[in-house]
Amino acid sequence: MLHWAVARGTIPIPRSGSLPHIQENIDIYDFKLTGDEMAQIDNLNTDKRICDKYGIVGGYQFFI
Repeated sequence: MLHWAVARGTIPIPRSGSLPHIQENIDIYDFKLTGDEMAQIDNLNTDKRICDKYGIVGGYQFFI
């Protein structure tokens, strides 16, 4: 998912508590997703929230 996020121009902020997982998160450039694979991941969107808690600061909604 990190590779997909970077490939579409967004900046993911991964979270990890172990050094091996942090290293795995950094090593996302050892493969390339095809256009079809990118489209398949894009189509996973169901327009539903993963977290239903949100806040509003300065008129902008954000998820916490």
